[in-house]
Amino acid sequence: MQDGRAWDELVARLPAEWTYLRPALAGLSSLPAVAELVPERSHLIGYSMGGRLALWLAAQNPDRVLSLTTIGAHAGLEPAERVARAAADEALAERIEREGIEWFAGYWAAQPMFARLTGRADLDAMRRDQEAAAAAAMLRGLGPAAVDPFWDRLAAITAPALFIAGAEDGRYPELARRLAAAVPHGRAEIVPGAGHAVHLENPDAVARLLKAHLSTR
Repeated sequence: MQDGRAWDELVARLPAEWTYLRPALAGLSSLPAVAELVPERSHLIGYSMGGRLALWLAAQNPDRVLSLTTIGAHAGLEPAERVARAAADEALAERIEREGIEWFAGYWAAQPMFARLTGRADLDAMRRDQEAAAAAAMLRGLGPAAVDPFWDRLAAITAPALFIAGAEDGRYPELARRLAAAVPHGRAEIVPGAGHAVHLENPDAVARLLKAHLSTR
């Protein structure tokens, strides 16, 4: 429910001489399609679903990744949770198609994990700019229940990896530490007082972490 504009605040705090690409994920519904968007030898940064896709790409094609950073991400749901989530996501996809993007924008903004972003008119407008059919397709094809878990393949990631989570984001700090333990050159950073969208809630903290992570790359 976001697009490249969601990175504006973070990019504004990072070196101007770096090149920033923000591939559009809207409407994609398969992992191979995502892989085609990423240039060879890139520094990958992904948030939430984008973080999971970046993780998958780094595990699948480690030679293509110079460094990896995820924010609020994981490498797939456990089997029991995945079954229940698949049914819930299909029901949600059908409702998005039935009731439209205006309904879904309000529903999505009301999720507890986005409570710290309440009142952000820019994010609300961005959500309403999305298309219902694209959101439903992504949920079905790239949602957390749609992609097979790949925790067992994380050891293939050879690039330096930074896993960021907000300290107030439920189980995500634990997941960040789990990712760091599974990736050979991985480390976790937990941002105090932040929830799920750390780069939007505290872009200064994330910018500092990224500068340190990428300064020697």
